[in-house]
Amino acid sequence: MEKNIIILSKKAGSGKKLLNKEKIEEIFSKNNKLDSLTIITTKDKEDVYNLSKYYSEKYGENLKLFISGGDGSISEAIGGIVGTETKLGILPTGTANDFAKYLYKKNVDPYKLIESSFEAESKKMDLMAFGDSFAANIISLGLDSVVLRDALIGVEKNPSLGHLNYLKSVFKNLKNKKDYKISYEFVLENGEIVKDEANILIMAICNGAFYGSGFNPAPSASVFDGVLDLVIAYKMKLGRFLLEIVKYKFGKNKESQYFKRFRIKELSIKSLSEKIPANYDGELFYLDELNIKVLEKKINLLILKP
Repeated sequence: MEKNIIILSKKAGSGKKLLNKEKIEEIFSKNNKLDSLTIITTKDKEDVYNLSKYYSEKYGENLKLFISGGDGSISEAIGGIVGTETKLGILPTGTANDFAKYLYKKNVDPYKLIESSFEAESKKMDLMAFGDSFAANIISLGLDSVVLRDALIGVEKNPSLGHLNYLKSVFKNLKNKKDYKISYEFVLENGEIVKDEANILIMAICNGAFYGSGFNPAPSASVFDGVLDLVIAYKMKLGRFLLEIVKYKFGKNKESQYFKRFRIKELSIKSLSEKIPANYDGELFYLDELNIKVLEKKINLLILKP
């Protein structure tokens, strides 16, 4: 018997976009599915992961699990359902909703997405694996993670500014941009191995296409193609960087000594200086070394229609 569970992440979007339970119940009632519905509002940070894991193991392929939240909530849910046949539906109610931008191509009404779920098919989606963790969208390191760190501080202090905190952080960190010396090795789509050392400003490993509140470094990225898009921004002077960062936002950088793109299967990174600020799906961390690989067709994604 089909089970529908909707997890409302209270922390996403500072709680300002929390969906209305009565409205959700009305939609399910209209479609004669109310008996299959459970709605849960999170209380603690770990709730999305713990609830996703518990219910996906309990109901397996019979479960449609909807996550109402942002990129961080999606990442937590994915960590919980990996290894099951549960179907995952994304209802964007976070601050940036970058993964939803990739999926739906525009701002969407979460209630319309719920309406579409009753006839929705699912499709096997790729993930990125690193250590014991998984990411759905983008793993990046360097300047963009410094920007994210300061943007999140801004969101905490001025939640009413929403995604504008990201733009403020970009301008704040332009003057203090720092490069990081790394060694890296990756396996290309054709199996060729590439090794190098470089001073980088940004390295983005993309399964999805958007991050950082609308930056689109890899417009051709797909979560269904079994490949990751690697974008590297090398050390450059401020004047050049100001020209390139605008192009980077829209994925328009041409191949040059400053920017390179690769289609890869896996990647190993090692810092040759200090710990490097990094993030996966908006969750900050610091790295000395990192190994990332694509896991093809790892979870079932519900194809909801805006």
